[in-house]
Amino acid sequence: MSGYPKKMLLNAILAAFMALPVYSQIRKAEAEKLYKAHCSLCHRTGIIKNVDKSRLLGPPVNEVMYHVKERYPIRVDAIRFMFDYVMKPEVQKALCASMDRFGMMPSMKGVLSGKELRAVLEMM
Repeated sequence: MSGYPKKMLLNAILAAFMALPVYSQIRKAEAEKLYKAHCSLCHRTGIIKNVDKSRLLGPPVNEVMYHVKERYPIRVDAIRFMFDYVMKPEVQKALCASMDRFGMMPSMKGVLSGKELRAVLEMM
């Protein structure tokens, strides 16, 4: 094999790696839009004032993520758990004590595709 095909392959691999951050930013932007459209109504982000807490429909996302990361410190395990829980929520799977206050979240099956949900979870 001459050096020319190897050089072409090397250039193609290099170009693919250079494109990864751009793809990642695009994917993050799409995930943020999906989160805003389907999750943020119930799972607020940022600082929540005491006055606003009575208006919450679900636990704030930082509290949810705290419990998920505590139970599943390995990222892939956390994503796998959240994917399963969001698509098929069950009381036995719940990690947050807020179940008494907010009840069971509705399934997102049919609302978000697996690919869309995975993008949101990876962003979180």
